[in-house]
Amino acid sequence: MDLDEIFSSAQKKAKSKKDNINEIQPEKNKIKKCQEKLEIVDVISFAESGSFLSGISLYPWQKIILKAIYIQTPGNEKLFFTPEEWQLMEQDLDLENFESIKNKFSNPSSLPSRQELVLCLGRRSFKSFLTSIIALYETYKLLSQHCPQKKYGIDSLKPIWVINVATNQEQAKIVFDEMEAKVRSCDFFISRLGRRRMGEIHFLTDADNEANSRLPAGTKMADVEGSIVLTSGNSNSAGLRGHAAIILIYDEIAHFIDSNGKHSDHSIYTALQPSLQTFTWVDENRVRHHDGKSVLISSPTTKNRIFYNRYMRALDNSSGGIAFKLPTWKANPGIEKEDLMEAYQSDPDAFMQEYAAEFSYGGTEALFSPQMIDRCLERGMQNNLINKEAGEFRIKYFAHVDPGKTGDNYALVVLHAEDVILEDGEKSNKIILDHAKIWVPTPENNISMKNSIEILAEEDQFGIVEVVEGKINPKIVDEYIIGLATKFDFVSITYDHWESSSSIEQLKSRNLPVSVLTFAGKSKTTYYGFLYSLISNDLLDIIPSPIIADELKFLQKKRNRGGWTVDKLDLNHMDDIADCIAGACFVAGSADLHKIPLPKTRVVRTGWR
Repeated sequence: MDLDEIFSSAQKKAKSKKDNINEIQPEKNKIKKCQEKLEIVDVISFAESGSFLSGISLYPWQKIILKAIYIQTPGNEKLFFTPEEWQLMEQDLDLENFESIKNKFSNPSSLPSRQELVLCLGRRSFKSFLTSIIALYETYKLLSQHCPQKKYGIDSLKPIWVINVATNQEQAKIVFDEMEAKVRSCDFFISRLGRRRMGEIHFLTDADNEANSRLPAGTKMADVEGSIVLTSGNSNSAGLRGHAAIILIYDEIAHFIDSNGKHSDHSIYTALQPSLQTFTWVDENRVRHHDGKSVLISSPTTKNRIFYNRYMRALDNSSGGIAFKLPTWKANPGIEKEDLMEAYQSDPDAFMQEYAAEFSYGGTEALFSPQMIDRCLERGMQNNLINKEAGEFRIKYFAHVDPGKTGDNYALVVLHAEDVILEDGEKSNKIILDHAKIWVPTPENNISMKNSIEILAEEDQFGIVEVVEGKINPKIVDEYIIGLATKFDFVSITYDHWESSSSIEQLKSRNLPVSVLTFAGKSKTTYYGFLYSLISNDLLDIIPSPIIADELKFLQKKRNRGGWTVDKLDLNHMDDIADCIAGACFVAGSADLHKIPLPKTRVVRTGWR
C-alpha cells in the first residue's frame, strides 16, 4: 500500500467517526475533551523501541546528539549520558568542543536552554537521517497534546510548522522522503494523518478532529486539514517564510545559495528565526519557557559564513546553544578514515572541509564540490549525452568561444535550454551541453607537458580534445565554427574579447549571430555565479567526459579586494571549457527565448561578498 492509499484510508476513518459522532457516549466525549495531553516517551525510545519508528538502531553518536537536545525535557527526565558516552565525547571531540559540552551538561540542575543546536559534520554522517528523527519527534510531541496551540496562546486551528530547509530541491526531497518513509511505519502518525500536499504532510490534533466532527453533514465548509504541518523545502523557496515554526532545521546551511548565485545563509536564517518566538509560555511559577528551536546541520565551508558564527556562539558558556563537530569517520562507524584517502589525495583542501569537518580561513576554496559535478555527469550519462556533431530540428543553440593567448588553448561549447517542471510545480529551464571542443598546442621545448597532453588526448572518449602541433591558427577554429553553423541553429555565438576581433569579423561576414562577451573581473564572477546556481539546483546536464569534469572540479573561488574571483587550481589544470560553459549558460539564461527563473541575470556587474 502506498502513502496516498494510507492517507485516503485515514481520511475515510475520520469521516466515519464524524458521521457517527451522535452514537458516541456523552461520557466518553467528555473524557476525551478534558484530556489535555498523552504521556510522551523519550526520544531514544521513540526512535528505537519499535512502537513508533521501525527498524532503527541508533549509532553511538546519534544517541549522544539526540540526548543532548532533549535530556531533562518533558518525557526525557530519565535520560542521561552514560560513562561510555562521556568517554566517547572526550575521545572524539576536540578540546574546545568537549569542554563546552562538559560545562553545559555536568550539572543537571543548570542545563542549557538548547534553543539552538549546531552540528558540524563531515559528509555521509547521517545528517538527513538525524534531522528526520528530530522533525518527527517534535511532531509527535505536538500531537501528544489535545490542542498544542492552547499552550502558546494562539488560535486552536492555526497551523504549527515543523520545517526542514535544504540547500536545493533535490536535497529537500531526500529529507522529505526520509521523513515520509518513517511516517509509513508508525501507527501513531497514520491514525492522525490529514491532508497531504507536495512537500507537506498535515497531521490532525484531537482538537482538529473535534472541530471536524462538529461540522453538520452536507456542509460546504471544508474540514480542518491538520494543524500540525511537517515540510521540507529548499532555501530558494519563498513559501517557507511567514509560517509559525516551532522548529527550523537548516540542512547544509553553509552551502545555501540564492537565485543570484550568492550565499543566502545569512538572509534565510534571519528571515526565518523570528517565527520561533511564537512558541513561548509561562508556567505556574511564572518562569518563561521557549520551546522554539533551530538546528543548523552542515559540513563546513569558510569562517566568514553564519554557520561558523553560530557554531562558535554555541560553544560559548554564556550561550544556551550546544554544538558538536565531528569528522565523517568518527560520526559514522561504517566508514574508516582509510576509506577516504583517495578523496584526500585528489584534493586535500576539499577533504578537510567535506570529510574532516574543518572550517577553512576563506582565502581559497573549491567552487564546486565533486558531488555537485558528479550529479551533472550522472544525468548526462542517464540521458546518453554525447559530443553531438549536429543539432536537432527547432532547437535554438548558444555557443561561446574562448580564444587562447599566444600559444594557449582554444575552446568552445554549444548548448541549449529545455523547459522543465520542478518538484514544486514551478516552470524553469534546464541547460544541456551538446558539444565541446578544445584545441591544445603541444609545446616544442617541454617534453613533460607534451607527454601530458598526449595522455589527455588518449583518455578522451568523446572527441573533445584536438592536439595541434605548435601555435594554434585562429583560422582553423573559425572554419570549424562556420562548419558547425551549418549543422546547429545558432541564435548566439559569443567570444571572449581576447584577440577575437578578426574571428568575429569573419563570422559576421557569414551572417552569423556573433558578438563579444567580456570575460574578466566582476563579469566573470557573475557568469560563474549563474553557473553555480544552475549546478546547485541540478539544472545543468553535462557530457560525461572526465576532461570536462576535471576542469569544473578543480575551479577555485579566491578572495580579492572586490569580493571573489574564479580561477583554475594550478598550471596543471585547465579551465577553458569551464569558462565557455559559464559564458554560454549566462547568455542562454539571459536570452528572451529562454527566461530561466533562477538566477536573475539583469544586473551584470555584481561580485560575491
